[in-house]
Amino acid sequence: MVVHNRKNKEMGETKVQGCEEKEKVLLLWERALTLFYENDTELFVAGAQERTIAGKIAMHMDKIYREIFPMPELVIDIEYNRMDTGIKPKYPGSEDKKKRWTAPDIVLHKRRSINYNIFCCEMKKASKPGQGDARKVKRLVRHINYHFGIDLYKINRTEARFTLYYLRAGTRLHGRKVLYLLFRLYQIDCS
Repeated sequence: MVVHNRKNKEMGETKVQGCEEKEKVLLLWERALTLFYENDTELFVAGAQERTIAGKIAMHMDKIYREIFPMPELVIDIEYNRMDTGIKPKYPGSEDKKKRWTAPDIVLHKRRSINYNIFCCEMKKASKPGQGDARKVKRLVRHINYHFGIDLYKINRTEARFTLYYLRAGTRLHGRKVLYLLFRLYQIDCS
């Protein structure tokens, strides 16, 4: 059984555009993580890689996302590395010549379109909020047109912690798009 606790950090916002879509994304993650924790915790005992865990979570999402997002053209993909034109997306906002393209761990989107990039997710088994993949997720939301970015920065046998990033339409600060965030913690009742 999954017990969740939300902590909102929406910078004093009382109503957020796209709130219904945000709640759908959170519901999808809640259900997928519940299925994952009910069926696949032995992956932690086995010492499975992040890629394996992300793939299993995506498999659970693939079973249920159409109930929440009833658009037949949407798909869940793992390590997806193409844009609307079929080319690899350039790593947004990076000066590093080695990072020429990017492939988020899990995405919900319409293939070959930039208009229906619902969310991208980067995952680490153990990291800290706002570090590591968080920068990549923020760049993907700002520059590749994902509606939401999920930095799943900690997942183990007893909890999953992630930060959901999103833009509010037309919001800019010092010429940059402002990202809002929502912290989410899932704790597992092991009793």
